[in-house]
Parts: sequence; structure tokens; C-alpha cells
Amino acid sequence: MTEESGIEFQALNDSSNLYLQIVSDDDDARALLSGKYRQDFTIWFLDPDGKKRAWGARVPFSQMSASGDNASAVELEMVSMMGIDVSTSPLPDGVQIKAALSGKELMYGLQVPLAMLQPASNGKVPFDFVSSPVSEDIQRRSARPQSTSGGQDAGGAGSGGTSGRAGHGGKGGGKGGSGHNTPGETTPPGPLNLKLTLHLAARLTQNE
Repeated sequence: MTEESGIEFQALNDSSNLYLQIVSDDDDARALLSGKYRQDFTIWFLDPDGKKRAWGARVPFSQMSASGDNASAVELEMVSMMGIDVSTSPLPDGVQIKAALSGKELMYGLQVPLAMLQPASNGKVPFDFVSSPVSEDIQRRSARPQSTSGGQDAGGAGSGGTSGRAGHGGKGGGKGGSGHNTPGETTPPGPLNLKLTLHLAARLTQNE
């Protein structure tokens, strides 16, 4: 397990799937993973050399209306690079993202078939965790005193399989500033661009 910017990552795999758990560990991470400020976040899987994003799974909280849709109703997306553009499509069969509460911490479980990954020869799989900036409209509204809090309680996260290890190779972006707010004001978290690496355990072969 590794922790970056208040978010914990843990990777497991069996002979068929990767299971990646993403857990909030501070207020900014809870706000991000709950969709409180309608920031999208994406888990991008990279080519083996770690230089190019191949495809990703996105939670598009920006699709929530200003009236405050239930975050669990957001339609999850698969994203892929088309030159410098990003194309979106429904998640393919076998890829699942589920959210749950573990005590007061919000947790996401991502399940991905190993056949969709491109690990290096040493079993390393580079990936990025990226979140979008908070929109100007949301920033203006968050500057006013408020007492609401984000959160959701959906299905359980993926688990099980052979243990692997999650490591990191640096990070970009950062959290929201910690300026001197007046009482009741909140400071939304800034965008994140975390660069990490997970290590697949030896793939098990199924007896025929």
C-alpha cells in the first residue's frame, strides 16, 4: 500500500483480474472521492514504458447537475487517447468500479481484467491518478458559508486474489491552498496528477 495526497492505494491480483483499492485518508480526499466539488477523477493505465496513457476509467462527477444529483447515479466512463484528444465510451465488460464506506473513509474498488493491461516484463504496471480542477462556479459557491458534506454509499469494492504491491514514481499537481479563510468558508482541493506503479504478483495458470 502507498499513500499520496491523502489517498491510499492498494493493488491485488489473481489469475484473471487486477483489483485496485482507492481509499480517502483526509478531508480533501473525501471531498474528491465523494464528488462534493464535482471534480472528475480518472485512473489512467499507461504503456509499459510509462510514457503514454493507453486507457482509463473515469468517474465523471462534473456530469452532476447543480441541484445535486446522487453521486451514485453518475455514469462511469472508459477514456482513451486519440492523438491529443480524449474519447469516451461505456466501461467494457469486466471493468467495474464500486464505492463503499469503510468507517468514515470512502473507498473505491476497481476491477480490471489482466488481459486489458500491458505490464512490463518485471510485472510493473504504471498508472496515473488524475483529478480535474474545481469549476469557477463551484469555487464561487464554496466560498460562501455552507454545512453540507459530500458522500455516498454504494456497492462493495473489489477484493481478493493474490497479493501485489503498489508503489509510486512521483506525483504532480497538489491540494487546494490553505489560505486564511473566514469562518464557514471552505477551500476546494486542487487538481491531482499522481504517477504510480503497481506490481503484479506472478500470474497463476489454470489447470485444464
